[in-house]
Amino acid sequence: MRRALVPAAAIGVAGIVVTVATASPRTLVAWIGAFCGAITVGVGALAAIFIAQMTHAKWFALFRPLAYALAWSIPFVALGFVPIAFGMTRVYPEGAGPHEKLWLTPVFFVIRAVAILAVWSALALFANRVRGQGAAAVALVAIFLTTTIAGFDWLMLLQSGFVSTAFGLYVLAGGFAAAIGAIALAAPAALPKDAPPDVHHALGRVLLTGVAFFSYIAFFHLMLIWIGDLPREVQFYVPRLRGSWRVVAILLALTHFAIPLALLLSRALKRRPRSLASVGALVLAAHFVHFWWLAVPAAGGPRIADLGPFLAFAGIAGALVIGTFAPAKSDDLSHALHYESP
Repeated sequence: MRRALVPAAAIGVAGIVVTVATASPRTLVAWIGAFCGAITVGVGALAAIFIAQMTHAKWFALFRPLAYALAWSIPFVALGFVPIAFGMTRVYPEGAGPHEKLWLTPVFFVIRAVAILAVWSALALFANRVRGQGAAAVALVAIFLTTTIAGFDWLMLLQSGFVSTAFGLYVLAGGFAAAIGAIALAAPAALPKDAPPDVHHALGRVLLTGVAFFSYIAFFHLMLIWIGDLPREVQFYVPRLRGSWRVVAILLALTHFAIPLALLLSRALKRRPRSLASVGALVLAAHFVHFWWLAVPAAGGPRIADLGPFLAFAGIAGALVIGTFAPAKSDDLSHALHYESP
């Protein structure tokens, strides 16, 4: 797994170079999408850790170090918010009414963001010290509330006038599916050689659940807005389902839903680590394309230059995960190594 550290860091550096070389007024919008895409993978890993603790999923002990490594990237990825804080007035509207103007005041906007990132960072750094189902439940509630506000502030507000009360859950569901995909991708290189196929099967079932849940939220989010046909809400989807963005939307329907769902229905595939890793890679890649599709249409059509920030965050976050990963202690694995999948 350590062999991938240098290539991941190189991708991150190349992304930064491309971002700087192609900088334009819309670059910050792409940067916001990439930042949200990267940090929600860490938040999704946090959710997976606390869900496993609440459900006493002992098999997850084999994958918990990978989840910790993903979560530990949050404080470092959070530094990527600095350009957003300085450039927010160029990409976010001022608000029409007095309440909207107050909510979008730059100082208040930054204070909310710092508070959210501080909560996530604290949960990430102390996740291994959270004990008991009650504490895990409180952590999950905190994740849900903060992700809802973050989704509203950082992504929903890019589309002026758009309002959706389900947007936060939509963002969190995508992050959870991507986090499980990232764990599945890294598992063949990170897990002990004697890890039974049953634990991979269990992870595959969770990945299937994550993909299905995200697809359910995404579909009904679109359907309810579309049938309501209210200009304030439909305006979010109109630019994202026309022109070149329609091609991206179709690609997302295939890679974030249809293909992984069809593959993960196979019991045999879920028990093969490398096959499951391939599906995890597809879900993770689709996650970043999805956040590109969520953020950038507010600034215009797709451009190759938009990939710079996404390469930067994906590469640097990947290097951080690889660099901080530490295998689980042998005394934590007794139950997981003897797990039998139903």
